[in-house]
Amino acid sequence: MLVAVVLATSMAGLSPLTSPASADPAGEAVTTSFDAVADTRVEEANPAINYGDSTRLGSDGDLGQEVRSYLRFSPTGIRYSIRSAKLRLYVVSDGSLDGPAVYPSSGDWSEQSTTWMTSPAPTGPPIAYTGAIAAGTWIEVDVTSLVVGNGEINLLLSQSGLDGAIFYSRQGRYQPELVVTSSDPVVMAAGDIACQPGAAVTAVACHHARTADLLTGEPWLTSVLMLGDGQYEDGLLEEYTGQNSYDTTCSRLRDITLPTPGNDDYHVLGAPCYSRTSGRQRTSRQGASTASISAAGT
Repeated sequence: MLVAVVLATSMAGLSPLTSPASADPAGEAVTTSFDAVADTRVEEANPAINYGDSTRLGSDGDLGQEVRSYLRFSPTGIRYSIRSAKLRLYVVSDGSLDGPAVYPSSGDWSEQSTTWMTSPAPTGPPIAYTGAIAAGTWIEVDVTSLVVGNGEINLLLSQSGLDGAIFYSRQGRYQPELVVTSSDPVVMAAGDIACQPGAAVTAVACHHARTADLLTGEPWLTSVLMLGDGQYEDGLLEEYTGQNSYDTTCSRLRDITLPTPGNDDYHVLGAPCYSRTSGRQRTSRQGASTASISAAGT
């Protein structure tokens, strides 16, 4: 898990906010290639024949001669955040000006028994299109939306038009691949964040807008730890929601914020405004936080 700390010096009398130490998560990302564990094609013209042992997959939209292909992957070791997932196929022959679309499929098919008559329909709309493809090349299709972690993934290739293409199957020379890039959680922390509404920004105070920009500038941010006193002076609701306040600068982070109250939040007994305006998990002076962040693979 990658953690970066942002020290928000937005209160009067503190030194200016400086950029946090570099916490580039690129080095934490891991890219893994997975071969298909099963694949097959089905042909409308040969509705009772199984092609599970064939070295070719294909797609074709010709009337009465439609061809579809099914692929199954079973990725393991995927980390917390999935950055990208790409389906890679090698085009053997019969390139296309308009290649197949990629659909989600159920797992209700078998490499060794599924035929046109028993093949399942897509379970949702297409999530990607291959577009124009040339024979003798690899193509890559973005299927990130279908990969949520470890476990089985079933894909269906089906032609949107009348054109067609032929790909190597897992029994062929170049096997289909699912290439997944994932990373550990990226967590940043900030405390003593927002000045009173309407307070002037000076060289040494009230830089909470910059704090918010630093946090949101991390594209793979998983969680924000609020280290107390998110809103000055008393953590009142009208202060949290006032002009140029926590709400106007940091509310975009609320859904991923794991807050801890500070002493100023308790200027009002029980910190009621803090409880109403903070994020999805909370702590108290007496109890520890119930929030947890898992880091698969670490």
